[in-house]
Amino acid sequence: MSAFNTLVIAIASAIMGYFISNIREKQTNWRNLKIEFYKEFVSTHAGMADGDATNEDRLRFSRSCNKLSLVASNGVLTVLAAYLREISISNQNRSTEQEADLRRKLIWAMRKDIGYPPAHTSLQEFDPPFQTSGNRRAAST
Repeated sequence: MSAFNTLVIAIASAIMGYFISNIREKQTNWRNLKIEFYKEFVSTHAGMADGDATNEDRLRFSRSCNKLSLVASNGVLTVLAAYLREISISNQNRSTEQEADLRRKLIWAMRKDIGYPPAHTSLQEFDPPFQTSGNRRAAST
C-alpha cells in the first residue's frame, strides 16, 4: 500500500507541476505581450509630443493606443483615456503641466501593470525622462 501511495503522490505532483508551469508560461507570455505594446506606445508617442507629427505618425499613435485596449489593465486604460483627452486637439484648455503629469501617471501605471513598479516610494517622486525630437511647433494664433 505504501508503494501505491508513493506512486499516486508522484503522479499528482507531476500533474500539478505541469499545470503550474503552464500557468507561469502563459503569464510570462502575457506580460511580454504587454511590454511589447507598451514599448510601441511610448515609441509612437515620442513622435507626437512635439507637435511636428506627420499623418503617418498620428496613425501609428492611434493604432498603438487602440492596441493597448487589448492588453492593458483597467488602471492603465483609465489613465490613458484621461491622457488622450488632455492631448486632444479639441481640448481648448490644454496644459503642458497636466499633460506631463498624466504621462508620468500613465508610465507609472504601465510599469505597475507589468510587475515592474518604479523603485521610487511614491508616484509623486516618479519623474521619468521623456525625450522628444525637440521640434515643437509654435501654437498658431
